[in-house]
Amino acid sequence: MQIFSGHTGPCTAGYFSPSGKHIVSCSDDGSLISWIPQTGGVAWKLTAAGYLDLDLKLTIDARFEAGALMSLAINPSSTVVAVGGTDGMMKLVSLSNGNILATLGAQTGDSIESLVWATTLPILAAGCVDGRIYLYDTQTYRLRNTLSHDDAVTAIVLPTGSFELTSVSIDKSVRRWDIRTGQEIARRTGHHDAIVGGLALSKDGKKAITGGDDTVALVWGFE
Repeated sequence: MQIFSGHTGPCTAGYFSPSGKHIVSCSDDGSLISWIPQTGGVAWKLTAAGYLDLDLKLTIDARFEAGALMSLAINPSSTVVAVGGTDGMMKLVSLSNGNILATLGAQTGDSIESLVWATTLPILAAGCVDGRIYLYDTQTYRLRNTLSHDDAVTAIVLPTGSFELTSVSIDKSVRRWDIRTGQEIARRTGHHDAIVGGLALSKDGKKAITGGDDTVALVWGFE
């Protein structure tokens, strides 16, 4: 239906907004683009070198420097997009006009590999290469809690209406956390000598499927 062309490097993440009115993608060239789904055109584009709007006018904004961009997530009300980069910096950007709202930093400067907004609390979760998941308060932009794996976190999922976040890591474990308390409530292991990078949940959240470099996909139960 459409071909979206505007990044100069590999595209690392891209999603429809929950409203369905926007498509946002990021790239390891350090750019973030909001697309017009009906036409395939660019609504706005952010890079470390500047901001390009719908009228193709370039505005310099050096605040958008986060290294190669690896992850993004859009909030439930489709007003803010969060994007994370290899230098451990995360930018919160207005989805309507591309204005930078805030900059949040992971504590060790390691790459942010996965982002997810909670629908039950004002929380944005960031899974990082340093083995931690940072829970940020989206009202104060302050760090609320930190969850820890034994190695790099590769993916996190938080279903709509749930307080339970599921994560996978290079430590080959699948873990479930309560974002209200920061407590680990379940752990599953079974992959061997492999990076576990793929994670998906069933609609009710009671089953998870993971994929690893051991060429195996495993299904886990969380009752």
